[in-house]
Amino acid sequence: MSINNNKVIVFDTTMRDGELTPGVKMNLQQKTTISQLLEEMGVDIIEVGYPGSYQKDFDEVFNISKIIKKSTICGLASSNPNEIMTLAEAIKPAIRGRIHTYTLVNIKNQSKLSKEEVLATIKESVSLARNYCDDVEWSAFDAPRSEPDFLCKSIETAIKSGANTISIPDSLGLASPISERLE
Repeated sequence: MSINNNKVIVFDTTMRDGELTPGVKMNLQQKTTISQLLEEMGVDIIEVGYPGSYQKDFDEVFNISKIIKKSTICGLASSNPNEIMTLAEAIKPAIRGRIHTYTLVNIKNQSKLSKEEVLATIKESVSLARNYCDDVEWSAFDAPRSEPDFLCKSIETAIKSGANTISIPDSLGLASPISERLE
């Protein structure tokens, strides 16, 4: 920690993102071992899985939440209220738990929701997560392809709704400083 109290927070997604790799599956024992190693290394936040979509992940998040004492245990949920409530149940045993929710913000390539509906979804999902957990992370899914002004409005909405951490990931690997300059 520096004099001005800034701290680098280490957020590990090995267990959730790692299982997105073709052929990679981890069982509870493997995830428990990895979680304990990450905690020993001083990792601040460990994202274990996607409990609202997979019972296996629910069981892993729930069981690891009982074991890990120093690191924050995190799970991922879409803006779907059922996923958020399931995740809240999965992290209930954790000393420190985090709900990480995301919303698609690239609305130009989908016609289902208007900008107002997306902003309302962000507000509702982050507010719901805050009802269950003080530590809420919100991610702007597909941020690089969203309209910059709308992305800013989405981030503002998430913060006003109670998100403590904002993530602007390039989950699809589409951002490139070279291509941005050429357009």
